[in-house]
Amino acid sequence: MFYSAGIFSHQFGDYIGDFRGEVMGWGTENGIKYWKLKMSFGEEWGENGYLRIAQSDIMTKFWEFSL
Repeated sequence: MFYSAGIFSHQFGDYIGDFRGEVMGWGTENGIKYWKLKMSFGEEWGENGYLRIAQSDIMTKFWEFSL
């Protein structure tokens, strides 16, 4: 997954990959609600090992995510 920082929001195409994250928190930035996930890729990945993903993405694809 190509992610370095910010709130991830799926824009187009199919969802690809199979990853797991542990929900560690939530918030709002610039009016966008997000979940903060601790990923298993290590601290060098993303935002010190975390991913912020738009809540709308999770809710849209809820059954395809394993949180």
